[in-house]
Amino acid sequence: MKKVIVDFSNVKYFYELQEILKEQMGFPDWYGKNPSALWDMISGEAYADEVHIRGIDGLPGDIKAAAEHIYDIFTRAELMYGEMSVVRE
Repeated sequence: MKKVIVDFSNVKYFYELQEILKEQMGFPDWYGKNPSALWDMISGEAYADEVHIRGIDGLPGDIKAAAEHIYDIFTRAELMYGEMSVVRE
């Protein structure tokens, strides 16, 4: 079982969210770094069996909203495909 921890705790800039996802999920270099690209990646292939997403609650306003959207994408994929579980920490 592959467990991935996506930690947003130290994010200060919006673009860092997608950089962290790319790095910690092991996405390829051609990953588009946007919500649609994230959906394509996690709905098309199982990059992890379990994804733990940390640090959303401590983020500032607009960055927190973007991180919440990322979390929602993961949970939607979890519900639709059931190939990975998503845990918010």
